[in-house]
Order: sequence, then structure tokens, then C-alpha cells
Amino acid sequence: MQNSVESFLDYMTVERGVSPNTLAAYRNDLTQLVEFLRANHPDGDAVQWPRVDEQNMTQYLLNLYE
Repeated sequence: MQNSVESFLDYMTVERGVSPNTLAAYRNDLTQLVEFLRANHPDGDAVQWPRVDEQNMTQYLLNLYE
């Protein structure tokens, strides 16, 4: 998953030209999401983006809210 995040961030830098602050915010948010998914998904470290569902995202948002 982290490789996908890095690829996305590379794309945002090269193709979209986002600001360093935007890039840092994306990196922070996506890293936190990946860490949460690894810790709370049944597949743990083996979780892949296609396996992330609405329930996972709802749990993550509730976790942020707390």
C-alpha cells in the first residue's frame, strides 16, 4: 500500500505540480490511513487497496473523530 501512496505523491508532484504543503498534508493523511488499515484490517500487512471497503473507511473516520 505504501508503494501506491508514494506513486500517487509522485504523480501529484510531477503531473499536478501541487505545493509542498499540499504534498505534506497528503503524505500525512495517507500514511495515517495506511497505518490504521494495517492495524485494523483482517489481512493486516497484506491488505491491498481493492480490499478496503466502506466499513473500513467508516471505522477510520470514527477513529479520527474520537
